[in-house]
Amino acid sequence: KPEIAAFQPQLQEKNPPQESLINSPQKIQIGSKVRKYFKDYGWFKGSVVTHSNATTSYLVRYEDGDTEELTDKMLRKILVVNASHPLKIPVPVNSKRKLEDLESGDRNVDEHNLHIEKINTNHENHHTIGDACTLTIPIVTPIKSDNMLGRGDMSNNYPGSKSLGDSGSLHRPNFVREIKNHSEAALIEKKPPSGFLTENGASYVGRRVARIFAKDRIYYGNVEHFSSAQINELGIDLWTVRYLDGDKEDLNKKELGEALEWAQPARLNRVGIEFAHFLHYRMTVWMQHYPKRAEKETMCNKVTRKGIHKSTKFSWKLASCAKMGNAYRHLDTGTQRFGEMVRIKVGGSRTSDPTKWTMNEIEQSVIMGLMKMTGFRPEILRTFFKNWENLPLEACFPSTLDELDILTCKLRQIQQLSTRPTLFHGKFQTQGFRWIDYFDEFTPALLTLVVTEVMSAKTWGAAVLALQKFPGVGSYSAAQSLCDIFMGVWRQKRGLFNKHDDVVASMSDETGIGPGPIHSLKKIFPTIGNKENALKILRESIGSAFEEEGLDFPYLKDKNGQLQQMSCVDLEHSLCYFHRYLVSKQNMGEEGIDILHNHFNEPLFKQKVPLPSIKQLELHKKHSVSAWCEKRYLKYSGNELGRIDRRPKKHDDTALLQG
Repeated sequence: KPEIAAFQPQLQEKNPPQESLINSPQKIQIGSKVRKYFKDYGWFKGSVVTHSNATTSYLVRYEDGDTEELTDKMLRKILVVNASHPLKIPVPVNSKRKLEDLESGDRNVDEHNLHIEKINTNHENHHTIGDACTLTIPIVTPIKSDNMLGRGDMSNNYPGSKSLGDSGSLHRPNFVREIKNHSEAALIEKKPPSGFLTENGASYVGRRVARIFAKDRIYYGNVEHFSSAQINELGIDLWTVRYLDGDKEDLNKKELGEALEWAQPARLNRVGIEFAHFLHYRMTVWMQHYPKRAEKETMCNKVTRKGIHKSTKFSWKLASCAKMGNAYRHLDTGTQRFGEMVRIKVGGSRTSDPTKWTMNEIEQSVIMGLMKMTGFRPEILRTFFKNWENLPLEACFPSTLDELDILTCKLRQIQQLSTRPTLFHGKFQTQGFRWIDYFDEFTPALLTLVVTEVMSAKTWGAAVLALQKFPGVGSYSAAQSLCDIFMGVWRQKRGLFNKHDDVVASMSDETGIGPGPIHSLKKIFPTIGNKENALKILRESIGSAFEEEGLDFPYLKDKNGQLQQMSCVDLEHSLCYFHRYLVSKQNMGEEGIDILHNHFNEPLFKQKVPLPSIKQLELHKKHSVSAWCEKRYLKYSGNELGRIDRRPKKHDDTALLQG
């Protein structure tokens, strides 16, 4: 959304000043009134205060206190009409507008002209009527595409007119007359412009607001308190706003109007609507997998009885062929499973209570959380440590500085081999060895410093920044590691953060955004460059999309039993999977998706073959789907339980390392 200054009216000169007027020998008097238009700021009135004989220039002071030095010729262009000076009138394009606060004279408007009645003037452009004269200015007739104040659509090639139609001008008294149709009146009633408040001041308490601050970042909050002009020491109405990061600010009437307008939900495009259906599908699947939890933890259990919502705006066939479930980050099964593994390795059992851990044990959990994001294959790491033989595979990550030293030595040895084992997942094969240099900088002092800053952080973003003090750890890796530690190991309980409530509240507004979610946000909001802003706007708008699409989204309950909105952390998590869904959909096409769906709905195939992750589906195109399904069936058809054997196998890489 553009700044409100962008809605200043675009003006053109109806009658360019005549050369004879500019070069008039008549001397400009001190105290003469001026009126000048400044780009991006609008019109300002002022007066001539001094004249310099040395430079033959005039000093003008404007109503806001600013001054400007102008030559005689420049000054004559902005002089306001009076008994001794000519009048130059700017007229808005395709709009009817009265001139504001002229020095003297009555004004009136008919359908086609603006009439200004002046006294005691003999200028040739005026029609003398007794002791008075009337200046008549033609007004351009509004056209059909004009919106609200004649500023709509493309009637004047002004970019801000396309969507809001100069809504910022509605509260300005100089716009006194305009032809409005029914659709425009409805728009005005639905969306008041900035600074145009129609309700009682106290009625805005609790309303959502948004403001733009440094680096063009948008911050959301709520009106917390209203102080009327009668009891306020400043003598004006003030509204106290608390933002989601805990900061407070007092807003005046105009600022509150702008903040209310910014906070209004955006209308999502086709991809955004598809994402809304994607979220609804994920939570529906989760409710079907955990019906008892759904009945207890969600606001409704209607979706469980209705079953899967098969919408034409969403490829439910593709989604049904992959593991799906949950739209909230803490419900992620991988995060919960990793939390169990950390409690086993650090605390000794799955039921170990991290709130009773020592500082050393908390540091170990942080190291494991970071190591999970490095891309190391745990089945390979297990071969480096004999005391890990009885650990579950997912728990085979270093958790102490001594284990990191051993891992560094092993990596240096492997780096010298001509034939190397596959140490890392996916695309980490070449860049994974950079951790050799990073691990050397992991010192006890640094570890204690970082963990202390994480625990004392006041916001989620501050805790993420603290983790980035480790070498090699970026914003995305830090944010995901912190999610695994807080939501998986601690299960969102108190103990990790000293200011638990403040950090949890700030999660609604702060997170690290990975490459997948960034690609998704670009498709949902292609014109918004700042993806943090895009994510926040999506958070504020997704609820309206559910309502418009008739989706009964099963929101979770918060600790007070109230509806728990999805946070930026939750949406970033789902946007990652949504990106993989979009890639899979594009690669396979409708024909490939039908082939995939038919395979997974054959009774024998469905019984034997487990659902793959959406990550696996994005690797295949239409021509390779059928062969991949047959290969997958052969892989699992011998396993009568249809389960994946997660035990480590003696493959070539392990034998090479042991040798």
